[in-house]
Amino acid sequence: YIDADSHHSVNAYINCDNNPTSKTGGYIKIDGALSYTDALYRVSKGYDVFTYNGTFAYWLARSAGGGKIPVGPEIDKGKVGTVGYYWHYHIYDRQNKAHIFI
Repeated sequence: YIDADSHHSVNAYINCDNNPTSKTGGYIKIDGALSYTDALYRVSKGYDVFTYNGTFAYWLARSAGGGKIPVGPEIDKGKVGTVGYYWHYHIYDRQNKAHIFI
């Protein structure tokens, strides 16, 4: 269940474990749901997070960037439609390596 009316929905954010030790065969482990607070914390520390939609991604990126306009949405050049590449945001001025995936 996702509460589309609230960016604080527990199920709107999903942990994307981008710790290199948890990658298997080049894939990133997608883990359980995160609260908005936990998602914000992870992004501020440079970890990737998947979101329910572009609105959630935008506002999470903006919040993590201190309220400044985030970078994106974007996808790596030439990767549209390529398996394993997703549209995403970065916090303002790419202040860390976090991706907020849509």
